[in-house]
Parts: sequence; C-alpha cells; structure tokens
Amino acid sequence: MRDYFYYFPTKPSKLHIIKSQEELLKLLASGLTLREIADRTGKKVNNIKKRVQLLYQKFDVQSRQELISVAIKKEFISHKDVAKKFRKRFLKAKFDKMKIIKKPDLSERELKLLQLRAQNIRQKDLIEQLGLWSYYGLKQLEFHVCEKFKSDNIMEAICIARKLEII
Repeated sequence: MRDYFYYFPTKPSKLHIIKSQEELLKLLASGLTLREIADRTGKKVNNIKKRVQLLYQKFDVQSRQELISVAIKKEFISHKDVAKKFRKRFLKAKFDKMKIIKKPDLSERELKLLQLRAQNIRQKDLIEQLGLWSYYGLKQLEFHVCEKFKSDNIMEAICIARKLEII
C-alpha cells in the first residue's frame, strides 16, 4: 500500500491573472469609475463590480489604491498605466488630509481608544477597558477623535494617527 502525500499551499507563490483581468487593472489604474469601465467594455456595472472584488481577493487587498500598488509591484501593470486622473481621485485626497493635520491634542482615553481600535478589539471589551457606560459613550468618543483628525471614520483616523506616529 502506498502513502500519498498531498501538498496544498496556503497561498500561491506567484499570482497568475488572465488577459481580461490585466485589462481591467489598466482601466482601474486609468482612474475610470466602474460605470465608465462598464460602458467601455460593454459589460454591466454589477459584472465589473464582481470582477473587481475577485481581483481584491486574488491580490489580498482592501482598496483600489492597494490593488494598483500591488499590481505595479508584481509587474502586471507599469507606472505609465497609472493616470493622473487615478492619482487625483484616490491618492491626492489622502495626502492633502495628511498635510492639513497637525498632531492633535488627545486625552489619555482618546489615545487608548486609538490603540485598542488598531488592535481590532471587540466593542464590548472596548467599553469595559475605557471605563465607559455604554455603546453610545464609545460612539461619542470615536466621534470626537474623528473630529480632531478631520476624518470620516475611526479607521481613517487610525491610519492618520499611524502616519503621524501617534500610535
């Protein structure tokens, strides 16, 4: 009797994409919206959304910025494919926010909130560790932190805090 050993790698060592995915990457890097891409390719918007989500999964990323930067690193597209329109839509706004923001004065509780949120601690545990009374107290504290960082949500505030080397 033979022993069979199968090797199942957790992640492929090299990414392989098909030609249509490469074309989609180039269209995304050109700064077009999903609707504009659908119009150019003659496909439905939901079809394009699904294909972009599959690319996110394949490249193990969360945003279009990450997708394009990883695609450039893996040499699926070049820097020449990234248009000014893409930089203007996705990169400039983030960097403009970074330039505007100076290190805000944070209380100890707000700093602790940022550190704990960065560690993905559950809301129930956050409330307990911060000594808050309720979920609404937590949301109010998050709102104040977002106001100080001029961010839309707490995750963006955490990213800015990391860039400013606060946490």
